[in-house]
Amino acid sequence: MNIYAQKNKLSLIEILSDSCFVFFIITEFAFVHSKINRISLIAFSLSIILLIMEKKKIHSSSYFLFYALFIIYNFLNIYENKTIDSTVASSMLGTLTLNLIFYFFMFNYVVLRNNLFITITQFINITMLITIIIVFLSIPTLFKQRLGNSININSNGIAIYATIAFLMVLFNYLKLNNRKDLIKLIWLGIVILLTGSRKGLFMIVIGYLMFLYLLFPKKKFKNTVSIILMIVICYMLIMYVPILYNIIGNRVEAVFNMFSSNEIDEGSLISRVNYINLGWSYIKNNPWCGYGLNCFMLIPGSYGVYSHNNFIEILFSSGVIGFVIYYINYIIIIIKSFNLKAQGKSYVKLFLTITLLLFLSEYGMVTYFERSYIIFLIYNIAAIKISETRSMIKGGEKN
Repeated sequence: MNIYAQKNKLSLIEILSDSCFVFFIITEFAFVHSKINRISLIAFSLSIILLIMEKKKIHSSSYFLFYALFIIYNFLNIYENKTIDSTVASSMLGTLTLNLIFYFFMFNYVVLRNNLFITITQFINITMLITIIIVFLSIPTLFKQRLGNSININSNGIAIYATIAFLMVLFNYLKLNNRKDLIKLIWLGIVILLTGSRKGLFMIVIGYLMFLYLLFPKKKFKNTVSIILMIVICYMLIMYVPILYNIIGNRVEAVFNMFSSNEIDEGSLISRVNYINLGWSYIKNNPWCGYGLNCFMLIPGSYGVYSHNNFIEILFSSGVIGFVIYYINYIIIIIKSFNLKAQGKSYVKLFLTITLLLFLSEYGMVTYFERSYIIFLIYNIAAIKISETRSMIKGGEKN
């Protein structure tokens, strides 16, 4: 019998919560900020209320305390008229409050279901299904532009989901040695390349490196050879296959040029650097409290968009105080994960890798209000909770 198999038959409410979770992830992936996405969010939340009632248990974490403090702090800034536009800041504050409620339900879902294998398998299967549909719908422009552009789905979003699914599949493959997972790995790798996403390529290479060293710390030579081989193969593909060069190779080349000669000759990179410099110039003038949530888009030179850098966005909107409150959660998650990693908790190693990747990638994207990214932090704190609970039970049994 598979060691990851469910021991007991699922109840109707567990089946309902699983179904609502799948429905939510699909809409968050393909129909984010739409009416159907909001319906899925409500349905999922209601199903978790039923699950909590059935299990007669409810769980929490320090994560929600600090997230709530971040919301309260920004509310006080609005109340004391320390924002550029209180209406814009209040609207974002409402989004964060709704997100907090959802994250709490999401956390309880993963902990109460108490089967991380099933949880990550669900995410893998959903990502496989949606990427197949996206590729099918994009066939007319498949090799002419970045995957997703022709059907109005963000290419970077596709790449990040595909990268995280890639790491989850790799984890399952290393644990179970199922050859069918190799097909999934190849497919997800192709999807990431077709998105033309530098973030996706960065995450898959760095994630692969982290993953091998966290799971197999003693096999340093083998890991190093494997990582070098992967980097060489990726480089050869994107730089010497004309189709891939046009989609992603030239974008990676622009990054190399920026670091080697300080020359920025690619529009997207120029914009991002300008936004960072613009945000930093304002932060220096008001470092402690900031200018209000989502207010970066209101300043001259922002062209009505956010800063494309989560660190700059948080500092600009909430100042150093808000920045510390927001990022203390990352510090707690990473410290707890490293402690559990030392105890051999393999699922924690998986989600620690994902958390570190998301943290690094925040240099190139704004994530603090995006449920589709923060849910992976929720996976991590749920994995920590499950691992700690199991350790306590085992410790009690020994005593």
